[in-house]
Amino acid sequence: MSAFAHTEPGTRWPVATVTTTASQEGSGWTITGVKNPVLQGDSAHVVIVSAALPGGGTGLFLVDAESAGVSRSTYATHDGRRGAQFTFTDAAAEPLGEGGDVTAAIVEAEVRAQAALCAESIGIMTEALRLTTEYLKQRKQFGVPLAKFQTLTHRAADMYVALELASSMSLYATMAIADGVIDPTIASRAKLSVGRAAHQIGQEAIQMHGGIGMTAEYPVGHYVSRLVAIEHTLGASDDHLRVLAAGVSVGTAATAVADGSTVDITMTDIAYDAAAVQVPKGSTVEFRFTNDGKVPHDAFVGDQAAQALDVVLQRLHALEIAQEVFDVGLVNAAMIAAMRLE
Repeated sequence: MSAFAHTEPGTRWPVATVTTTASQEGSGWTITGVKNPVLQGDSAHVVIVSAALPGGGTGLFLVDAESAGVSRSTYATHDGRRGAQFTFTDAAAEPLGEGGDVTAAIVEAEVRAQAALCAESIGIMTEALRLTTEYLKQRKQFGVPLAKFQTLTHRAADMYVALELASSMSLYATMAIADGVIDPTIASRAKLSVGRAAHQIGQEAIQMHGGIGMTAEYPVGHYVSRLVAIEHTLGASDDHLRVLAAGVSVGTAATAVADGSTVDITMTDIAYDAAAVQVPKGSTVEFRFTNDGKVPHDAFVGDQAAQALDVVLQRLHALEIAQEVFDVGLVNAAMIAAMRLE
């Protein structure tokens, strides 16, 4: 059994550089550094370790978990699984594959793993919702099933909507990979959407079950625990939000726009060009969106500003980005409610 040792103490996803180093001595290699957490590292016989290469870049190496220079400290993870911290001290290592910089391969592996985690989350949330709706139908209060209380049925409906939106994003990420598109941005959008839905559905499932939802004998609490673990694997929602926000053109690249101005924006393949504008707070600026043919016309109904904004936000999955951009007075074109679609 093998485990992938890439994350290091004190780092957050995405891991741009690693402090674990690889040194070549003649025809052999040694690894020095600390890796934690390493999922399933407690039972791994071989560890795939990422390490900084002498000439730059990141390489992958196979290390025998029981060899000299390797120490392992195991522990239970939040969701009842197992992990470990590995400390390598001049541990013998063998380059994986042809060797050399494999940063791109690591990113691709993470994208695939993130899509798989999203799919697992969808399955968990589907079952959590099923258990919740069944419980509402069976559990009685004041002589009637909980499902008769309108507030609870509304909350269950919100859970269903969140699940459907998350399922669509998970399917989107999976279809992209099936088509040979390995795009970290797509993976981040999916992970962010699924993570937010998991937070909502998990909390609601426990709250509507009441005390039984937290017991070890009932599955809902275990499902939520697993959702929390997935949320913090390969980037939490906040991490993916930060990565997506970094892709929005702001700061020195922003264009100053006067109060009352009109800005023409061309709809592109993903819904807008990356141009950002800087406007004085409290100003009114109209953004006119022109379809360049890449966005289907039937995606829009009428010319209502709210409908157009909703379509743009759904395509970008960037509502959260808008909140951060607004905080500094820099407003992305796609985030303005006062706009019309031509």
